[in-house]
Amino acid sequence: MGLPNPFKLEKLAIHVHKKTGSQQTGDERYKYDTTIYMMFNPNSFSRSFGNTYRTKPDVATNKTEPDLGQQNHDNLSLEFLIDGTGVTDFGFQNLPGLQSKDVTDRVNELVELCLRKEQESHTPNFLILEWGHLYFECKLSSLNVNFTLFDNSGRPLRAKLDATFIESVPKIKIERKNELHSSDITHARIVKMEDTLPQLCKDIYGSYDYYENLARVNDLDQFRRLEPGTELIFPPLEEII
Repeated sequence: MGLPNPFKLEKLAIHVHKKTGSQQTGDERYKYDTTIYMMFNPNSFSRSFGNTYRTKPDVATNKTEPDLGQQNHDNLSLEFLIDGTGVTDFGFQNLPGLQSKDVTDRVNELVELCLRKEQESHTPNFLILEWGHLYFECKLSSLNVNFTLFDNSGRPLRAKLDATFIESVPKIKIERKNELHSSDITHARIVKMEDTLPQLCKDIYGSYDYYENLARVNDLDQFRRLEPGTELIFPPLEEII
């Protein structure tokens, strides 16, 4: 393996895919229709998580008890800069077309590819934000553009963009994830070094309560220390309670 290039700067990439999330195959990586590279990486980004609750009265305490209504989609917000003064030309010559578009063209490209409805699918394009450890499947929810610098003719030379993206995970990936944690089908797991039977029980059945039942099913004399590499069987919950 070669040494990493210290002069190569990882750029925030927005991969654009014209298939919607529900049409994706669920693969970890996709064949993108196009990729937009940001000229400047964001100094920070923020993610928000949340649930929607319903409230119902508790007769005994005369207080309302929150009841989960739905889990909301994650949101990611970031701020980035588009510059047309030429100060960023050095070092970016390997990014195709980086110097060929002015600020207005770049803003219009983002709006058309990431926000407007696509003609065939009649929905905004499916996006993946990728930068370092960030990998976020999403659609662009909102984009606010503030032009801050102009040349003598009034042509914009710099724009500050505030973007909010809403999570859009392909349906097949959600189904696969739910299947991995479903309690009504049989699972098999290979024990890893850090695994414990109570935690594996919690992962599959959603509760620690059944690990003794699970030990009996798998003929485990010693369940406090599992042997790495051992295969454990997790039958449907109704078969072990």
